[in-house]
Amino acid sequence: SIYYLHKKFPFILLFILSLLISFSCKEKITDSGDSILTVRDELTDPNIDPRVVWTFPADKSTGPYTAYNNTSTQYIYIKVQFNKLMNLNTINSTAIRIKGFSTKVYLYINQSSSQALNVLQFYVQSSQSGNIINFEIGKTYTVEIDSTVEDIHGKRLGGKYSFSFTPEPSFRIRGVYPSNGDTLLVSQSSFSSASPIIYFNSPITSSSLSAIHLSPVVSGKWMIDTYSKSYAYFSPTSSLAFSTNYTITVDQGMKDAYNNVLPQQYATSFSTAAFKVISTSPQDGTVDLPLYSGFAIYIYLSGSLDYTTLDQAFSITPALQGDLSNSGNSQIVFYMNTQMAPGTTYTCRLDTTLKAKNGTALSTPYSFSFSTEKFAVNYTSPNNGSTNVSSNSPITFQFNAPINRSSVASAFSISPSVQGSFSYSSGSNSFSFIPTISLKSGTTYTVNLSTAIKSLSGSSLEEPYELQFATSPFRVTLTSPSNNSYDVNPSYISVYCSGNIDSGTVRNAFSITPAITGSFNLSNSSSQFDFHPNQQFAMGVKYTVTLSTALKAKDGTPLQTPYSFSFTTAPFQITGVDPYNGSTGVYRYTAISVSTNASVNMTSVSKAFTISPAVTGTFTNSGYGFYFYPQNQLAANTLYTVTVATSLKSTSGDTLQTGTAFSFTTGQ
Repeated sequence: SIYYLHKKFPFILLFILSLLISFSCKEKITDSGDSILTVRDELTDPNIDPRVVWTFPADKSTGPYTAYNNTSTQYIYIKVQFNKLMNLNTINSTAIRIKGFSTKVYLYINQSSSQALNVLQFYVQSSQSGNIINFEIGKTYTVEIDSTVEDIHGKRLGGKYSFSFTPEPSFRIRGVYPSNGDTLLVSQSSFSSASPIIYFNSPITSSSLSAIHLSPVVSGKWMIDTYSKSYAYFSPTSSLAFSTNYTITVDQGMKDAYNNVLPQQYATSFSTAAFKVISTSPQDGTVDLPLYSGFAIYIYLSGSLDYTTLDQAFSITPALQGDLSNSGNSQIVFYMNTQMAPGTTYTCRLDTTLKAKNGTALSTPYSFSFSTEKFAVNYTSPNNGSTNVSSNSPITFQFNAPINRSSVASAFSISPSVQGSFSYSSGSNSFSFIPTISLKSGTTYTVNLSTAIKSLSGSSLEEPYELQFATSPFRVTLTSPSNNSYDVNPSYISVYCSGNIDSGTVRNAFSITPAITGSFNLSNSSSQFDFHPNQQFAMGVKYTVTLSTALKAKDGTPLQTPYSFSFTTAPFQITGVDPYNGSTGVYRYTAISVSTNASVNMTSVSKAFTISPAVTGTFTNSGYGFYFYPQNQLAANTLYTVTVATSLKSTSGDTLQTGTAFSFTTGQ
């Protein structure tokens, strides 16, 4: 028993346990390039020294290795696994080296964004070009790991570690595309990236391509990939035949670029697909396909087709107007000129009169079907459940298909009842109900569309549609100037409401403080009125406008509560000068301009305006501001300073809050 062993032979028990642990961690060694040792408990243990526990290729092993048969990439890699997470900053081309190449190379580590890993993967790169290179035939390589590499705790390897391997003992074929027994689409065979490809483990030359044969014979030639030189692909001058078995053979004795010889003949087979439909868009059986203009149907075939046979071979039921296009040789596109009908199943068919470019006919007719979404309301304005809707808003319904206009009036109803008319969009996918008079403020309306409404193709709504919304209570929605605005210079006041205003109620409802007389401008079917003062608003004054509940909408609904807003006018001030301050080279015959934000009292100008050096001249009114015209031309190359004092007044008696001064220099 374990108890007996523990008591009598403790060292034997420890040995057995160590074997059990070892066997539980290790698996059968493979050449797949996958890690085979589990050391998770040790990865972050600071008390354990780092060591190499596994490599690929294995030490003293000879290939070829399964991992190097990957035809999706020519990149050949080496893997090293440690029992600890290693600090990648200590692992570089000087710490890990490979020997055996005829040219100078280095190992490039393929790492993630992490700075600590325990399984490292390297690619061999040329020191001159930086390109990834392959192993050479018949050579043994040695990888050396320097003792300076460290784990995440700063611990180094106990000593230098190395392992050797012979990855490619002979010239061979790593793989082919298509794989043996696979099927190739003829539509792909005109593209070198998808043509038959042979992957060698060594660069080849154009003189060796004569050893490669494709049977049955196809017009074309074998070519070497420009980048890797170890790929040969077949470039046909015409498509491969449909439904045909092809065999690729490579002669025994074929040589690579270094005169290494293929030890035995290589053969692989693939077949080509029949001339057929590969896929469609929409897919067969698609339901509730959205309706929109410009829709296109796509059909993808296994080979390039004879476009002259397309019109006769293609049909769609129910019929739709459209244009057929042979896009990309093996792709058919049907562009619709009209929108599909809602709630309809369409069937597309290709019959056997459709032929490929080489004359092969579609072996059997092909059809697929799809169904469009049912006739439905896509959008309404207002949205269902909306509140505070303007009383002047039209009611709009947008559908997923053109509508039969004659069916609208009988299907439409609104409660409370409103008189109105219908208008239609240019595409007839929508209609609007426009009330003859404004909707009543603060009222909930319910609009119903019965199933009597139809699409242009005759489809009906699946069920009645109900829209409910509430109009805004009669209220002020906007003012100009806006509430609490300041430094404004309005010439009049505008008030906007949520519904048409009863013009007869405006004068009694409107008041302004400080008081100022004026007139009102309002039409009988407007939601806006303007107040025009009889004189200019005073400068630098806060005005408050109040609208009492005497203000009513056209339907008699009053404001629920009084509404007030305030604004402060700008003080009388200078807004610009010419010449501007700091100007140089000013024309000596120039007039000096001072602009203000209100008309100027010209009697105050001569006392407020000074110029140094002194210049005689005259003043004229410029509307909002004044001009000073010198009697004689100004002196040349002279700095002039103009001062406008606070004694300058507007026509309404406002004085400047602050004066201004500006200077300029004349020219020659």
